[in-house]
Amino acid sequence: MGGSPLRVLAILSILIISAVPLQAADLSSGDPLVIDIIMIDRKIARGGSGQYRRLLADPSISILGVPQPGHYAIDHGMDPENINRVMRIYMPRNFQHLLDNHDMILLRDSSCGNYQYPVIYFDPRWMSWFVDAVGEEGMPFAMWGGDASWGGGGPGGSGGEGSYKSWGETLLDPILPFEGLGGYNPPTAEFQKPYLTDPDHPLARLPWEYSGPVELLNNVEPKQGANVIARAVAPGKDFTWIGWWMHGEGKVVGEAQVFGSKGTTNRMLNDWQWYQDFIIYLVYFNVDKPIPTDIVRAHRLREEINTHLAKSSLLISLLEFVERYGASTLGLYGDMDEIDAKEKEAEELFRQDDYDGAEQIFEDIHTAWEELNRDAIEAKERALLWVYVIEWLTVSAASLISGVILWAVMVRRRLYREIGVTRMSIEG
Repeated sequence: MGGSPLRVLAILSILIISAVPLQAADLSSGDPLVIDIIMIDRKIARGGSGQYRRLLADPSISILGVPQPGHYAIDHGMDPENINRVMRIYMPRNFQHLLDNHDMILLRDSSCGNYQYPVIYFDPRWMSWFVDAVGEEGMPFAMWGGDASWGGGGPGGSGGEGSYKSWGETLLDPILPFEGLGGYNPPTAEFQKPYLTDPDHPLARLPWEYSGPVELLNNVEPKQGANVIARAVAPGKDFTWIGWWMHGEGKVVGEAQVFGSKGTTNRMLNDWQWYQDFIIYLVYFNVDKPIPTDIVRAHRLREEINTHLAKSSLLISLLEFVERYGASTLGLYGDMDEIDAKEKEAEELFRQDDYDGAEQIFEDIHTAWEELNRDAIEAKERALLWVYVIEWLTVSAASLISGVILWAVMVRRRLYREIGVTRMSIEG
């Protein structure tokens, strides 16, 4: 069995999860400026979730991604028992471990059970820890939409989108602001416009006029006492999308949009450049972190932070090329280390919501990058100067030697011996 397909799939599953950059920070005992999220998402088991990667774009957010079995992963050959095993590795060991290492719980397209695959499960102990963490300790909690979220596909599902059970039948139901009715709104994907019920809500600062449509949602209804802050509307249609309430000491946010099912084209996710900002600010709202007033500047600063690594990688590639020709690059690496230190300082100011300070540092970083790139190009040109000289000398020498040989052979004809002339005489 050492090389069996199931064992190989298990190893691949673990490698996939291990390759995802997992971080840990605790608001109470670690970095107080970092929101440490435990995110349970069945798509992580299939190589990663787009929402997971988008959230990590913000330096104020750190995520422990927990894989979970899903029917697509099982249909494509993954062993659910192995995924269950990996899931148990990443889940908290006990209630205190949850409190000590995480600041927020996020279930995104996470399953509590499956009609077609009974092996898919969510341990009731974990649910009870979540309920106590929210109600007694004030830990923020969120459930976002997906085939397995809220009411799932409804009772009697048999595969595909309709195979997941309802969270309303679990221990988690009392803390959820929505009632999961099962199925979808509308039954198949259509275009609904996002509508923020409160124009003064911080999430309303996003440019919703450029957003793609809300195409599909879990079929949910707000519970009594829940606050609905966003709906999906169309002529004759009005569906609950985003809402929240307080359960005990903790804030619980519900979001019901579904991607990748029932004919969806995912235009909001794929075409709206502000979708990443939207889900980041949804987390901010969940943990009561201020959403910036100038979202355009915050968006630009976040892009600066996320492109810094790419700039560094390109410069390192250039310096490694220069080093191959014996040039010294220690000074250039030292300059790059100074830029990296400034960038870390800008990230720290960004976490502190000091966008003015972060913007000023990035202006200095732009100037430093220009100087460093210019110095790197000059170093490359100096290193390649001898290459050009050697090539010129080689080509010139070859040309001279060829010319001398050609002149000696074809013009002076030194290599040829003259042949005497033979005359034929005819007698008589």
